[in-house]
Amino acid sequence: MLITRLRLILLLIGVSIVILMLGACSAAEEAAAPAAAPAAPASAKQPAPAATAAAGQAAAPAATAAAGPVYSAPSAPAASSSGGPKYGGILIASNRGDIGNWDIMFTGTITVHNVVGSIYGPGNLIRPCREDVFFICDALSDKWESNSDFTEWTFHIRDNVTWHDGQPFTAKDAKWWIDLSINGVSPDRRPSNKAVDFGDVVSVDAVDDSTLKITLATGIPTYLAAWGNSSNEIAHPRHLMQPEIDAGNATVSPDDVGAVATGPFKFKEYRKGSVIKVRRNDKYWEKDGKGNQLPFLDGIDFPIIGDTNTMTAAFRAGRIDTTSRGTGYALTPAQMRGITKDLGDKAYFAGWDDTHQGIAINTSVAPWDDIRVRKALNLWYDRHASCEVILEGECVVVAMYAPNAPWYDKASEKWPGINPDTKEADRVESKRLLTEAGYPDGFKASIMCRNVWISNCEFYEQQFRGFLGEGNVTLDIVDTATMSARSCAGDYAIASGGNLGADGPAPQAYYAAFATTNACATYGKHGDTKVDDMFKAAASAKTIEDRIEKTRALEKYIMHDKVYAIVTNKESKKAAFRSYMKGFVAPAVGQYNNTSHATVWLDK
Repeated sequence: MLITRLRLILLLIGVSIVILMLGACSAAEEAAAPAAAPAAPASAKQPAPAATAAAGQAAAPAATAAAGPVYSAPSAPAASSSGGPKYGGILIASNRGDIGNWDIMFTGTITVHNVVGSIYGPGNLIRPCREDVFFICDALSDKWESNSDFTEWTFHIRDNVTWHDGQPFTAKDAKWWIDLSINGVSPDRRPSNKAVDFGDVVSVDAVDDSTLKITLATGIPTYLAAWGNSSNEIAHPRHLMQPEIDAGNATVSPDDVGAVATGPFKFKEYRKGSVIKVRRNDKYWEKDGKGNQLPFLDGIDFPIIGDTNTMTAAFRAGRIDTTSRGTGYALTPAQMRGITKDLGDKAYFAGWDDTHQGIAINTSVAPWDDIRVRKALNLWYDRHASCEVILEGECVVVAMYAPNAPWYDKASEKWPGINPDTKEADRVESKRLLTEAGYPDGFKASIMCRNVWISNCEFYEQQFRGFLGEGNVTLDIVDTATMSARSCAGDYAIASGGNLGADGPAPQAYYAAFATTNACATYGKHGDTKVDDMFKAAASAKTIEDRIEKTRALEKYIMHDKVYAIVTNKESKKAAFRSYMKGFVAPAVGQYNNTSHATVWLDK
């Protein structure tokens, strides 16, 4: 079980993608020193050969790390009173709301993933590593290889994986899931939100029960990184869902068949507005680096707490062990100071750079089809003020990619609209463009806003009023299900856009948010196929230098040249944990990572 790190190589010599592709890794293992690649397939016990796993090329240079938060929280306890992990106990982990849709093919909300990560995940063939999500590790597949031009990828299914009901997990299950994701079921079930991550697939073949082969029309050196997204998990048991589809229920959801998956915990109970309960899967496949069978917990209860102040009070009173993930529920500096004052070393905080918040623009709707109007908004909106007002400085301003990603373009900090030093001049130019477009007095605009992002949307409304004039702007508050349905249908002009995508092992992690072939792309209502071509070109780059160049070009094209969306900030989120909650690895980026809780244990 080995994590291969190539940060220094990336920075010093810009090695080619073939040399960078070094290996599957186990997420429960401590990081190891770089090793030479042997001539055997990638596996959990050794680095992959040169033409195998797409892990190493996406390591983030330490020199580009994001600035620290305004409040420096105490870190997790380093040692346990017992000297090692304990089995047993029920973790009480707050969740910010009810689950509206259990089918993660069609939802990206952390309200769902915070819970189902323990049931479904890490439930892909591969996954972002726990210790470093910029690397790929093994999961349901324990080894893989590609051909020399990266058009054929072969995955070997580990032999000890079963579904929660005891049925063995096979390559046929993986093939069925990929086919369902890519093709849907005509006419009622559309392809999944993440279908584009699988690339231009020619065929998916279950060679036998333990071998899956995917053939692509175009080679993708970073293929594993592209679809090893923590949101892209196998939660669709073929043996339970296919009979439902055959009976005419094409939209069958995982909860319709008992939420049977392969994760460390099994679904037990869901009382809407109250609690969701999961319990230990005794047949879970994963062990930690010392050979301990995972998970350690007997189960997790997720009380549904829809108010952030109530959640914080419940933590301080000892009724929950950890607070919620998600926008609107990350702890503010004031809340953290209050917890520290009350609890001292009985609590700690951990956090991650997370989901980009922003403004989704439907360019098929007038006047947003006019690039002058989009550029005018881009120049007017004050991103740095939004960081301070909405998040008390717990965020960074970016064009699209995070400062700790290798392809981060420092030049973007000086782009008009992003550069705080030119805001006054930018706003003068904004009004000029709006007048040139025929709207000197502004126009009517309604902002579709998801009901868990009210604080964001109130600031958006204030900014739009300055941009378009008082009386011209309204908020259209909708629930998550309505937001998803209207986004997919294109039934909006402007919307509060969240979940651009979690930073991870490849720049195309954001492709699904912009792909023209994805009807439900978070920021995808632009119809510009050049965007698809640019993402594909970055994915096909053979050297890290070429990938960086192409990724920066696509970022500039989308966010600066065409203004197909506006990223308002990238949030630095914090959650609180009781000091007896051990074994949780906070991801560097992405609140969707490390939601399985497989390594968590209670020291009490």
